Amino acid sequence: MPFLALSVVLSLICAASLSAQTRLSDKDVLQHMKNLKDDAKKFRSSFNSALSKSTIRKTTQEKDAKTLAHNFEKQTKSMYEAFEKSAKAEPYLQNCRDTARQIDKS
Repeated sequence: MPFLALSVVLSLICAASLSAQTRLSDKDVLQHMKNLKDDAKKFRSSFNSALSKSTIRKTTQEKDAKTLAHNFEKQTKSMYEAFEKSAKAEPYLQNCRDTARQIDKS
């Protein structure tokens, strides 16, 4: 479950690199982003629960990891809202990717 949000980010990244013939429509990209936004909220809850049972509980590592998950949730929401308004995802997509990588390393 914790890697579900990360895999959705990776699917968005892959979608961005596809050729013009297989390019997703803006409507489809927006739906992917909405799914990611919704999944990020669920991911944060599951991630926080797993952290509270882990060996890093009650440490600064736990606090930092929870902050990353919170930031990821906020970033996916910002990316969705920005794309909804302008059909552009940069720099929001890059921020989500960077945070997802940090979560993956924690």
